[in-house]
Amino acid sequence: MRDLLNSLPEASLISKNIKRIGEPHLLFMFRMVACFGLQHWAPDILSDDPESMYNLLHEYIALTTFEQVAGHFGYIFTGINLSYIHDFSLMRRLYRNFVFSYMRGLAKLEVKTPGGVAKNKILGNITKRRKEVHVLFFQICHSRELINIHSSGMVGSM
Repeated sequence: MRDLLNSLPEASLISKNIKRIGEPHLLFMFRMVACFGLQHWAPDILSDDPESMYNLLHEYIALTTFEQVAGHFGYIFTGINLSYIHDFSLMRRLYRNFVFSYMRGLAKLEVKTPGGVAKNKILGNITKRRKEVHVLFFQICHSRELINIHSSGMVGSM
């Protein structure tokens, strides 16, 4: 387990969060996958069948391990609301939305355009930084009375 954790990229937020999960919780997750005869956890997100036995097995493993680890405060660093972890219907809907919508969209983009996910992440970060600079610029200009923001939301120069 230590080798796996040490091999994770340092700059990745996902890697940092994985490292915040206790080793016993991570071992439990890997053991659950192995107990069901799987080499790794990999639902078939490109199929149109979340109800296949293969995908239902992955769903069961994900929901069971999530409930157990969350219930033992393994994800406490996320600020998770523990009152919902036993609501199977809600957890199932959240899981399926994440896996068969969000992750599926990423996989389809990567199949269509290899490297597309990484490229979109870079572009998303650039857009986010531009918005932050834009807001900061207007705050500075407004504080120096270089521009006047009217109560109507209109911007005018001084």
